Amino acid sequence: MRSVLPGTRRKASSMNKKLMLLVVGALTALAFTALPGAASAKETALKCEKAPCTFEVSGGVSEFSTAGGDTVKCESVTGSGGAINLNAENETTTTTVQLLFHGCKEQATIFHFACSNTATSGTVTTDPITGHLIALPEAASGNGVLLTDQHTTFTCAGGFARTTVTGSVIGENEAKCGEPASTDQKLDFKATAHGQQKFKTWTGNTYDLIAATNHIQTGSGTTTGYETASQTGTGTLTWNTKVQVTCAT
Repeated sequence: MRSVLPGTRRKASSMNKKLMLLVVGALTALAFTALPGAASAKETALKCEKAPCTFEVSGGVSEFSTAGGDTVKCESVTGSGGAINLNAENETTTTTVQLLFHGCKEQATIFHFACSNTATSGTVTTDPITGHLIALPEAASGNGVLLTDQHTTFTCAGGFARTTVTGSVIGENEAKCGEPASTDQKLDFKATAHGQQKFKTWTGNTYDLIAATNHIQTGSGTTTGYETASQTGTGTLTWNTKVQVTCAT
């Protein structure tokens, strides 16, 4: 067991929450990626001009927070992914993506400790994420992105706190149905308050991100706290071919 100096537990506990956020984002941005869904009254589809149909992700500052107010900021996000299960018309309902958040630091302490799960300090990479393009009437474009299968673990302050983020998150796909095909698409994730994603429901179901943080305490073992988390940020998908969002009638 690892010992902790008196007075550091509170900082670490606060810091853990941010970590979760991060992943969330981590999912960023996060989250930020994957499109598609199935062509139905509640889902849309992505049509690729040709196959294979892949993309690179780029984005600026991302901010993640928990319901308790703790925040983690990352300077930028990159990643890659692509459309899967293309049919004969090069249409798909799902994509996969893996994201890397760079320059990630917790904001709860004056030290702003780096958070990471790679050999590079401040860099957090997500596990592969599955994306679905869904109908989202509440969004200005009418389209949304549902990112599922999230499961990312990272640590902050040199491994002092360990956080695992799981769950799903919904963001807006700024591309409208039937717009001319393009190689660039933007995804936007917003929150209404700390830990509260702007879009959380689809087909009557609620989707949310959950962060579980393990914190080592002197003489009392490890404690685990659970909290909902949210992410904000905009990411651009640059495709290797032109793509278009199509909607069911």
